[in-house]
Amino acid sequence: MMRMRGKKMSLFVMQVETGQEQRFVRQSRSLANEYDAEVIHLRRKLKIRRKGFRREVVASVFPGYVFLKTNAVPPRLYWGLRKKPGFFRFLNSNYDIMPLQGRDSDIFFHFFSYGDLIKESLVIFDVDSRIVVLDGPLKGLEGNIIRVDRRKKRARVRLDVYDESFEVDFGFEVMAESKAKEREAASALEIAVV
Repeated sequence: MMRMRGKKMSLFVMQVETGQEQRFVRQSRSLANEYDAEVIHLRRKLKIRRKGFRREVVASVFPGYVFLKTNAVPPRLYWGLRKKPGFFRFLNSNYDIMPLQGRDSDIFFHFFSYGDLIKESLVIFDVDSRIVVLDGPLKGLEGNIIRVDRRKKRARVRLDVYDESFEVDFGFEVMAESKAKEREAASALEIAVV
């Protein structure tokens, strides 16, 4: 687990109004800071192709859920968060608030190490067309990848939280294509200089 100022940090999950996660995080930030805590909304960056054009989209990894990173949830913090607009409940319940433990906690701290916005991973495909993650948030989660869409450049990952399974799509960039883009950019720069 991560440590903040020498103390062991736990990760609690809160259910909030779907689509209003960022608003909840903004409104809760000052309250959380008073208790040496942090409210985090985990998001991912995906490339979506529509009508022949690619564009980047930021989407929630777990719509309707935000995370509270803290040592404990004292009553004043609990009631302060509960009064914020859009708050529904803590998981497991408001009467049985439990931090993520074991593998669940490790997976989320792994994602948080890349920030609250998860970007694309750098991958290659081996001779058997299996995905090999070289760098990025998918590194170390290869065993959880259940589906790969090479055309859309997405990997579907199964994550288990509180004994429930969630399937989430994460974007990736194939290394061969990255090098090709670098070469094109370098040759375009040479043409511009000449």
